[in-house]
This record gives sequence, C-alpha cells and structure tokens, in this order.
Amino acid sequence: MVELTPSTMLLTGIPEAWMPAFARTLSSPGQSIAALRIGDQHFAENGRLISVKPGWGDVAEALDRDEADNPAVTTAVMGALSAPSVSSLTDALAALDVAVTENDLGPQRLLAALAQRMMPRQSGRILLVTYDPRSITRPQDAATRGSARGIFTYLESLRPALKLRGITVGMLLLAPKNREHWNMAASAEPIAAAAAECLRKGTLQRVLKVR
Repeated sequence: MVELTPSTMLLTGIPEAWMPAFARTLSSPGQSIAALRIGDQHFAENGRLISVKPGWGDVAEALDRDEADNPAVTTAVMGALSAPSVSSLTDALAALDVAVTENDLGPQRLLAALAQRMMPRQSGRILLVTYDPRSITRPQDAATRGSARGIFTYLESLRPALKLRGITVGMLLLAPKNREHWNMAASAEPIAAAAAECLRKGTLQRVLKVR
C-alpha cells in the first residue's frame, strides 16, 4: 500500500454557499481542508480556519503559523468573486476599494506567499476562480469587471515562471448567463465539479457558463 503524504488544500474567497460542495468535491485522501478568511469567521466543513487581517497583509505570517502544526499547502483554490454592485459615484468608489482588495490585492499577496513555499518543493497547484471579464457588461458592475481582469492578467504573466518551478496555475472563469438573476447557491455543485476537473487535468483556462 502506498503511504499518502499529508497535505493541505487551501480554500479562500469561495462563497459560503459553495463551501460544502468545494470541501466535499475537491479534497482527496490524506489531504486536509483549510479556509483562509478575514477575522475569526466560522468554518464548519471538517476543516480548519486560517485567519488574516483585512487587506491580507499578514497572510505570509498566517501561513507560517498554520504550517507549524499542520501539513503544508500543496493545493490552493482562490476565489476572486467579490461583486459589489453600485448605483452612484459614491458607491462606485467604495465598490472599487472592496473589489480591488478582495479580488486583486488579497489574492496577489496570497499567491506570493504560496509561491515562496511551493517553489523549494518544486510542486504545487493553484486554481483561480473568478468571473470571465467578457461576461460582465453592466455599468454598475465596473468594479467587478476591472478587478477580474486585473487578477486574470497578473496570473497570466506569472504562469510561465511558476511552471518552470513545478507549480501549475489554472483559471476557472465563470460566465453567468444572467448576472442579475443568477442563483449562486444552485451553481455550487457544477462549479465545484469543474474546479476539481481543472485541478485533476491541469487545465490552464476554462470558461464555465452558469445559470
């Protein structure tokens, strides 16, 4: 019998309604689940919580603390799905701040921290789950569109260098048919299944149409 090396799958930025499906579908034997979240939010999907401060500036330290007592993160699924909708200029500025922090700045800081840990091991898997920028067309969703394109471009630029160091980076781009009436909770199972398939096959980019 082959002895499995303990490892951790990290989930972050995934909507609460999707967490049970993601934890159930993506985990594999010998792998524990950890959720990286701001503050001390509850996480009940048979996993543990890695807490970070707003802005994620302490994410490297948070991973260090966790890995002192737990298996290293070998797989990370990062959601960049914050989608504040606005109706005024004042709201737009606030929405932009939220979207940039949660969809761009936070994931970039996490990616840098993960790369520092994965590169010496010459292995690792990272999957970004975000919106297909082409599917976001409403004016009130400008902050979401811009931040989705930002993290998309950032990962695209880093992918070749990370690949040389044994780290695969994939993207699952969600394209809701009608964002205004999209039932996110009902999409949990197909999105989790698509994410699992992307990780298993090492898919570089996949657009998933959801209703």
